[in-house]
Amino acid sequence: MTRLREVYLGSILPEYRSLFPVRLPWINPSQEKAVNKVLSAKEAAIVHGPPGIGKTTTLVEAIYETLHRENQVLVCA
Repeated sequence: MTRLREVYLGSILPEYRSLFPVRLPWINPSQEKAVNKVLSAKEAAIVHGPPGIGKTTTLVEAIYETLHRENQVLVCA
């Protein structure tokens, strides 16, 4: 838990897994990049941005893809 706190505070850089990018042609390239970033995150991932850019769509896809790889996922808003 200490490492996660340090990542959030910016004291240390987050770590990422190397994986082959998932192709999701039904979302735009920026959303696809964000989904792949979420999937590769080891500790946690944050999706942020102004209203109307597709954060909800991005998160739904990221959750769906994560649940194909993990037993559970924690989402906070």
